[in-house]
Amino acid sequence: NIFRLQDEIVDDIVQQLVGAGAVLTKDLNKRAAKKGTENLTAFECVNFARGVAHQGIRREDNAKALNCLKEAVKLDASYADAWRWYGHLTSWEYSTYEGDKKLLKDAARFVAKAISLDPGDGEAYAVQGEIAYYDGDWSTMYHSYEKALGLLPGNVFVLGQVAWGFGMGGECTTEE
Repeated sequence: NIFRLQDEIVDDIVQQLVGAGAVLTKDLNKRAAKKGTENLTAFECVNFARGVAHQGIRREDNAKALNCLKEAVKLDASYADAWRWYGHLTSWEYSTYEGDKKLLKDAARFVAKAISLDPGDGEAYAVQGEIAYYDGDWSTMYHSYEKALGLLPGNVFVLGQVAWGFGMGGECTTEE
């Protein structure tokens, strides 16, 4: 399997450059060990969704990305990144355009699927935290963000999501 070989090569390079026990090593090993997909169409859909997310969200682009991600999870139901992105962009559809709680419940279900497939995916927990914010579920929001930070403490996406959530989640009490 090409992904296993890639994982072994990355582990060897990291050991040579950084050494055992460093935070960078842990983060890179977690990323390298993630199971991707061998389905190139599903992989392309996830990359398209990333592009949509990084360029800013136009409704028509988000809709195209959601349709592509729906296809990606059909093509490879065990592709955690596809489920995470499907949940993430579905939550954006809810927060930016629709406001229909069904979308939010779908987003939560998609991200839960991603986490069940890859419990070490800190980015999935960060997305889960964002969805909990939209739902006003402060306890889940804080728990998810803490889990995300514990798994990927130096990840820019996680740090951005957590900062946004803590900054925007001002309606909760100190206990929550």
